[in-house]
Amino acid sequence: MAEDGAVTVYSGSAITDAKKNPFSIKAGLAQMLRGGAIVEVSSVEQAKIAEAAGACSIMVSEPSRPGIKRMPDPSLVKSVKRAVSVPVMSRVRVGHFVEAQILESIGLDYIDESEVLGLADEYNFINKHNFRFPFVCGCRNLGEALRRIREGAAMIRIQGDLLNSGNIVETVKNVRSLMGDIRILNNMDEDEVFTFAKKIAAPYDLVAQTKQMGRLPVVQFAAGGVVTPADAALMMQLGCDGVFVGSEVFECSDPYKKVRGIVQAVRHYNDPHVLVESSCGLEDAMAGINLSDDRIEQFVQSFLELLAMADGFVPVHNSRTMVYGNNNLFTIRMELVQKLQGGVIIEVSDAEEAKIAEEAGACSIVVHHGTPHMPTPDLIKEIKQAVSIPVMARVRVGHFVEAQILEAIGVDYVDESELLGIADNDNYINKRNFCVPFACGCKHLEEAFMRVTEGATIIWMQGSRSRWSSSRPDSIVETVQIVRSVMMEVRNLTNADEDEVFTFAKKMAVPYDLVVQIRHIGRLPVLLFAAGGIWTPADAALMMQLGCDGVYIGSEIFSCVDPYKQVQAIVQAVKHYNDPHVLAESCSGLEDTESEDDGGFIAYLV
Repeated sequence: MAEDGAVTVYSGSAITDAKKNPFSIKAGLAQMLRGGAIVEVSSVEQAKIAEAAGACSIMVSEPSRPGIKRMPDPSLVKSVKRAVSVPVMSRVRVGHFVEAQILESIGLDYIDESEVLGLADEYNFINKHNFRFPFVCGCRNLGEALRRIREGAAMIRIQGDLLNSGNIVETVKNVRSLMGDIRILNNMDEDEVFTFAKKIAAPYDLVAQTKQMGRLPVVQFAAGGVVTPADAALMMQLGCDGVFVGSEVFECSDPYKKVRGIVQAVRHYNDPHVLVESSCGLEDAMAGINLSDDRIEQFVQSFLELLAMADGFVPVHNSRTMVYGNNNLFTIRMELVQKLQGGVIIEVSDAEEAKIAEEAGACSIVVHHGTPHMPTPDLIKEIKQAVSIPVMARVRVGHFVEAQILEAIGVDYVDESELLGIADNDNYINKRNFCVPFACGCKHLEEAFMRVTEGATIIWMQGSRSRWSSSRPDSIVETVQIVRSVMMEVRNLTNADEDEVFTFAKKMAVPYDLVVQIRHIGRLPVLLFAAGGIWTPADAALMMQLGCDGVYIGSEIFSCVDPYKQVQAIVQAVKHYNDPHVLAESCSGLEDTESEDDGGFIAYLV
């Protein structure tokens, strides 16, 4: 920043009186918040909690109410300022410069011209150079960010979810978009910068400065859906300078602990061990929302063609199961998952269910938490201490920080699961960066190819993971269709001649050498488990005879009268799936294990 009051990018041509309202001072004040968490509050009590928990600043907002949202009551803002010593900011409607004048007269430290409130002017933002105090503005891409900076914004808020739903996917999308544009800009030559500036409708001098600095010329915070320490650390690792935390954080039973965990995660975002500690004891983390099946389908369709890997293939254990890639770490991960072959993986929600699953013969357990986030480290540690079989836990798709936390805890496997809220709509985790093996779901062979290329060592052939869906009791139908489809495509590939393999690889948008490997061994080079609608020993044996390496059973198994007997029978069916006599024994005596909710199933059939 230049000392004469104009940010360097303006090259002496600032659009306001630099001596009256020096931009460098305002940008410097915003820099003081770097590496911190800004917490939204709606009362003095919440402000005190946020300050005590380590928030770098307080955002004052009106309590939720129907109708158009406006600037908060000045008396509330004054009360909060008197109660805390950290900087205080508040929102004004876009283009409503009179609300900004009022807040400036109160003596606020920062003003947020926020699209979260109702718009006052659809076409014009406030000329922020006319004010003494720093402004914060939201953006969704690089062009918007640079236009807001030209107007005088000293801090950029990369805005995602506006509904306080706890869904971080939009925030991740916008952060990656902005950072991606900056990386593209950095690789341009000088002649291309003019066209780029025109394309994103941003001032050329600001675009040139961004290229020179390799980042925005002001601090950039992420906002929207940041409700866990892992979310905050994810934003920091993606390149943000801090995070905004919505007032919904006060809806949990211990908001101080929640805010403190997020603050620690922002400060130590690269230390998985600190992130583990920050995530402990937050079992009532905001539930948020689950995305619809349609939304999940949309994001897998947007995946672009992956480049072929240069390494070859290493056989593991036998000729039937091979490892894609000669990376020793990947080979070790495959060796770790081999012990699951021919087994049953059971979903559990507590230590008691885990013990039942282990005693009944399950080869592994998946920790189920009931919320669209990673399970709490406390629950995972408790279950790991209770059983001796491998423990798996889920993370949201694309949320590599949650995976880092689980790896630090010491889980045996990580399930990157579309059943949780999606964190990144366009990118899965690069699983080759981790030591722990990963499981991923698929609904067709192309998805399975993609997940294997990313480093997955277990593939769920994914139907409905409940005994039956809300719309159709025979949910095993979907699982059978998916398994048959994948196996049929593999058989077609095996029977293809060598000339057709190139076309097949191009059609699937996967590396050619992986396709060649699958054609050679006659199967996918990782373990294949069937998941969804598997309730009886006959269901499990059906999946094994169709070519699966094992089955996944959802936690609804514990709703029956005797879950131990039911799990044990399924385990025996998987081990002896080709022996009708063993299957008959496994299916005997289970008529009393059905839970009372079978009435819905019978009614459906009638």
